[in-house]
Amino acid sequence: MIKACEICDKEFYARPSLVKKGLNKYCSRGCSNKGLTTSIQKKCITCEKSFKIRLSELKRGKKACSFKCHLKYNMGKNHPMWKGGKLKKKCLTCNRVFLVWQYRKNAKCCSRKCVDKYASTKRGKETGNWRGGKLINNNGYVLIRNSDHPMVNRHGYVQEHRLVMEKKLGRYLTKKEVAHHINGIKNDNRIENLQLMDSTTHKSYHAKERGLGTHA
Repeated sequence: MIKACEICDKEFYARPSLVKKGLNKYCSRGCSNKGLTTSIQKKCITCEKSFKIRLSELKRGKKACSFKCHLKYNMGKNHPMWKGGKLKKKCLTCNRVFLVWQYRKNAKCCSRKCVDKYASTKRGKETGNWRGGKLINNNGYVLIRNSDHPMVNRHGYVQEHRLVMEKKLGRYLTKKEVAHHINGIKNDNRIENLQLMDSTTHKSYHAKERGLGTHA
């Protein structure tokens, strides 16, 4: 398409695709340099002072007369990365109102001290690390959360195979009783795979297996 140069008014051929993008305004490199270095008067968006600005700077989006005014304008809500500022939250421990940034909008307490105090009052399902009350320890045994059991560990868990055997017997196992895994698989807690033994017999059984070179 034929277009007139914005500097010298000379007609030249311009690609329609570039014209749609706001390009091809000048007929030559000389006119292009002249157009980009031409200064115009503009009002500062911060201090409202009139200042000279080149067209190239205007094209890049310059709005302030100085770097100081630019920083002042881009503070707070005017900043392109503004996410809404700080939020007001109420501490669940001391009930004090505190401010947090948007990325910490799920914060429940105002300080580390209050966080520790709040976490100490939570148990089981109320904690943030709750995984359903079932886990496997380093020895390969399945543990179940049951804080009311007489054989509970310091974390509130009991071995699942003991619970399965106790359910069958209708009573708690004593400290000298053991639920032995018949097939040797520690996480296979089916009742048909469990055998009730006393601790002495159980230790002797595994000692004999180790002597034969088989895995317990």
